[in-house]
Amino acid sequence: MSIDENSTQRKSLTVHPLGIENLPTITTPKQQIRQMSEVNLLNYSELDAAKIIYPSMRDIGTLNTFRELRTKLIQKADKNNFTVMVSSLASAGGGSYVSVNLAAAFALDFEKTALLVDCNHTSSYSDKLLPTGVDFGLTDYLVDPGLAVSDIIYATGIPRLRLTPIGNQVSAESEFFTSDRMDEFMHEVKSRYAERYVIVDAPSINGSPDARVLADLCDYTVLVVPYGKVTKAQISAGINSIPSDKFAGLVFNN
Repeated sequence: MSIDENSTQRKSLTVHPLGIENLPTITTPKQQIRQMSEVNLLNYSELDAAKIIYPSMRDIGTLNTFRELRTKLIQKADKNNFTVMVSSLASAGGGSYVSVNLAAAFALDFEKTALLVDCNHTSSYSDKLLPTGVDFGLTDYLVDPGLAVSDIIYATGIPRLRLTPIGNQVSAESEFFTSDRMDEFMHEVKSRYAERYVIVDAPSINGSPDARVLADLCDYTVLVVPYGKVTKAQISAGINSIPSDKFAGLVFNN
């Protein structure tokens, strides 16, 4: 069963002394975040094994690197929430690793939440974040109008971090991501909560047309450069494939 912030009470009705319902009392964003349902959390050993950052981890350099990346993106967005696509310049270049740790960095903040959207059908961190199998994911939602967004957002083993897995329909991904329903999904997950930051884990920008499609749907793009595995020409090609106003920068992996 998926668990979204919708599983918590967003409104509480107050009753007029005469028995007439008053206007809804809206809980504050901080209260909504505190009320988020969680599942069994990953322990430090499990996080270390999955190479996911957490407070008090021994590798303070890696932790601070992702915190700094988070800060730079927030500054670029003038402290507004946003959607950001993360894509490697080569297959198996560390894009999923950067995606999940960037999402975990946002979730470190008690007043923010992160949603990791898995659009990477070639390399996924979903199985490391979900303690059990899931019924539906993004591609299922895109082909089934009977599914709601809340049906494909799952609690993970990390507080305040939610995940939308890729789903069971894994053929012709480009057609999925160019659909109006995909555009509506991206708009809804960003606009529903002002404190939610959406990180899209995309396939390689130079190896799949899906990444270019997803870049158009996101506010920003971060490209991951696997050290020693790509040429300057490949780096330039990746940068040039992203609209200049959406390009946020490069992250060198390894």
